[in-house]
Amino acid sequence: MQDNFFKQQLIAAVLLFLSFLAVVFLLYKSDDIGKYRLKSQNAIQHLNLMLLDVYKCEAGVRGFLMTQNFDVQNRRVESYAKSIREHFNFAKNNLGSTKSILHKLHDIEVLVNHRIDLIKNLKAHTKDSSLSSKKFVNKLIVGGDEIMDNLVPIISEITREQNDKISHQDSELNSIKTALMISLPFVLAFSAMLYFGSLKQTSELNKALKKDKDRLNDEREYYQFLFEKNPVKIFMLDKGLRIKDCNLAFGKFFNVNKEEIKGESINTFLNTHVEGGLNFDFSEKVEVKSSEYEISVGGKKKVVLFDISWNLIKETYFGTLKDITLRKRWEGDLKAAEKMSLTGGIARSIAHEIRNPLTNINLAVVELEDEVSDDANTLLDLITRNSNRIGQLITDLLQSSKSKNLTLSKFKLSQLVSSLEPLVKDRLLLKGIRLEFINLTSGRDTILANFTDLQTAVVNLVINAIEAIDHTAGKITLELSNENDDVRLSIADNGRGIPLDKIEEIFNPFYTSKKKGNGLGLTSVQSTIKSYNGRISVDSKQDVGTVFSCYFAAVNEIT
Repeated sequence: MQDNFFKQQLIAAVLLFLSFLAVVFLLYKSDDIGKYRLKSQNAIQHLNLMLLDVYKCEAGVRGFLMTQNFDVQNRRVESYAKSIREHFNFAKNNLGSTKSILHKLHDIEVLVNHRIDLIKNLKAHTKDSSLSSKKFVNKLIVGGDEIMDNLVPIISEITREQNDKISHQDSELNSIKTALMISLPFVLAFSAMLYFGSLKQTSELNKALKKDKDRLNDEREYYQFLFEKNPVKIFMLDKGLRIKDCNLAFGKFFNVNKEEIKGESINTFLNTHVEGGLNFDFSEKVEVKSSEYEISVGGKKKVVLFDISWNLIKETYFGTLKDITLRKRWEGDLKAAEKMSLTGGIARSIAHEIRNPLTNINLAVVELEDEVSDDANTLLDLITRNSNRIGQLITDLLQSSKSKNLTLSKFKLSQLVSSLEPLVKDRLLLKGIRLEFINLTSGRDTILANFTDLQTAVVNLVINAIEAIDHTAGKITLELSNENDDVRLSIADNGRGIPLDKIEEIFNPFYTSKKKGNGLGLTSVQSTIKSYNGRISVDSKQDVGTVFSCYFAAVNEIT
């Protein structure tokens, strides 16, 4: 449509330009004809003046013959002859150069020059009384009449030809004027119609374009708003894997200003957050590539999922980062719950199967005590002790796998932590371990749980930390902090740590690294914490230490 508008305006402009050229041509032609008419009229006037000088020159010849005053008459004749030549030359230079005109001018020039030459010889012939001289004088007189008879028709014919030519040019000019007067209004009207029509269409097109532009601007602002305010962390990379842009959520997640990281390599940027570094390498422009990483942001471990796609037109990688920490935690909790449920079911089934024959063994031992010798009683005591031990293991196993019906109350977690030192003081003194408390009086730390039950679980964790330290510079740190709406209790030690491949197994029933452990302590701790809708995680490095983190939902303060 825009091309049609341009064509219409171009046609209108061409027509107006052609009209302008036609008017200019008409003015030029009119001026040219006017100049030609003026030159022609002047030239004919000079021819007539020349003819008048010829008359005067002939009159001077006759005066010379009558007065015989050679000096006076000769000066007059010379003056007239000079004037004749001047008039003739002017006419010759200003008349047209047609063959007919040139021929006639040539005839005039021959006649005039011949006459002037005869007049110049007049004085010599008049002093001679011979017959030939008399004949010359008579011939000169007669010749003057003949020249006049010849010049007048030639000049008249030249005048007629020039007038005819001027009339013809006037006729052509009038035809052009008439054609222009007839066509010019139509051309101007048509051009105006095209021009103003195209202006109207252009105006409508501009309105439509403005409307589309406004719509595009609105959409751009809308999508820019979606990009900036989207809770999903979005980033864009150039083909060199440098950050072109990112939204506010991405910057907030990493606690950086988005403007400061533009142009930085994504690998360089993320290597500060990923242990061991990472390397995005897209030798093939895949449609979507997903990668899962465990990163550290602000000292907190997060599990994130990167989705990267390549846009060929923009030559840009578009990526999203999703924080799947909670999802991974829920998946872990679900697996743990499924494992606990399965383990509990198996444990209860095995416990009942074992407890029945164990009861029979204990009854049999009681019956045998009165019937056997003292040496045999020693063996019976051994059987009784091991039977009781098996019974206690069964009880512990059942306790770790079944729900507890305890009375819940609100209390500050800082109070529970403060009550731990007397319970483990002897163990701490025995191994020379220092116990430190951090942030016990700051933040929200009120939770809903059973104080005694949770205290037992935390004591278990502290005892595990004491047992993990086998050097003289031992230290255990208990720290309270807030994470969103949760209260976090961390128990950190500088013991021997847990091998990386064993961290996933430490909460499994019967897993233990202790010589005399039964493998149910951490299982029971995890069960206790989960019963209060809490969660527990572990972070450990060998020969550096271990941190157990317990999370509980914070509730309103005690009133």
